[in-house]
Amino acid sequence: MRHEFLIVIFFFVSLHTGAALEDPRKPRDLSMVLLFVSDEQEANKHLFLINGTVAFKTVKGLKNHLSGLPRGSKLSWAPGCLRYGNEPLLNSEAEMKNFEKFCKSIGIHFVLVPSG
Repeated sequence: MRHEFLIVIFFFVSLHTGAALEDPRKPRDLSMVLLFVSDEQEANKHLFLINGTVAFKTVKGLKNHLSGLPRGSKLSWAPGCLRYGNEPLLNSEAEMKNFEKFCKSIGIHFVLVPSG
């Protein structure tokens, strides 16, 4: 009898713990653009702009922000074909693949819209 009671308690505790781990927030649909900053104080700088409201100077800052989003969110990016040089994430295929893997690891669906 005691053994069955412990099994029932374990079942309810595990059920409650699983529910607590779920993110109650709804997934978000985000759009990203990469801005070129043309300023003599900061030549060749870029900003990632999300939904026209929040910007990040670095890929690290962008990743930190994305890590706080609910799983199942979608990030769309259509960088176009115009390049100024030294654009983050666009300089190497390996860098882009690593970003895609990062998004997948945190449950973000990354959609890269090819230019051309």
